[in-house]
Amino acid sequence: MIKAQIIIEMKDGALYTYANHFLEEKDDVVDNKGNYTFKGEPGKYYMYTGEDGDEYKDQNEPGMAKADYEYLLKDVKKGTGYLTFPEANGLPAFSNGTLDEIEIPRDKEVGNTKAFTRTKLPRDFVKTIKLVETIVPYPFGRPKEDVLLKAPKTEELYSIPREIKTTYERYVSLPVVKDGVITNFDDFDTVYFRKPKTEQWIEVEDNTVNFECELVGEINGIKGGISYYRAL
Repeated sequence: MIKAQIIIEMKDGALYTYANHFLEEKDDVVDNKGNYTFKGEPGKYYMYTGEDGDEYKDQNEPGMAKADYEYLLKDVKKGTGYLTFPEANGLPAFSNGTLDEIEIPRDKEVGNTKAFTRTKLPRDFVKTIKLVETIVPYPFGRPKEDVLLKAPKTEELYSIPREIKTTYERYVSLPVVKDGVITNFDDFDTVYFRKPKTEQWIEVEDNTVNFECELVGEINGIKGGISYYRAL
């Protein structure tokens, strides 16, 4: 299964992830190999099987990865004002009547109370917009009535455990960086980073980091402690 997120990088190095809050429905659809599809988590990420009938090229409706990515590429070319987002089925509750505000879940949550950071992104301050795909485990060919099987929980992707697991079976080491290269990158299933004064954890695409950031590794769904890297 492929998880996709749109990454917006600003000229000051700040990074923002985006996914439509109104994803196109496709939970009851099958690809050409008979796999039941999953749209993703609204406002968090998109998902598609990557098989014939549900490849990237097929994500071309508003609320799908390809269509939303191409919308943003076109919108940023307007050059002035704030970047607008392709919310497909109307205005999200947080938008206050506009589509030019991005909502970022904060790491910490008390009970069922969620907190968010909301911000607007000037078009002329956007450096790059890219769509990043990640392969994630997912039960292909699940029964149609089994709607409870979902992708990895968003909080598992973004939140860092307060306690480091220290038992032998669950211990996860720290990412080690030397000269901008994560030397033990292959020891982890996934490595995440976040830049100073930001709250979002973003997946490292390869084994290099050339900027100041915090890093955390994950193995079998368990995250280790946080290491810090300062670029020279």
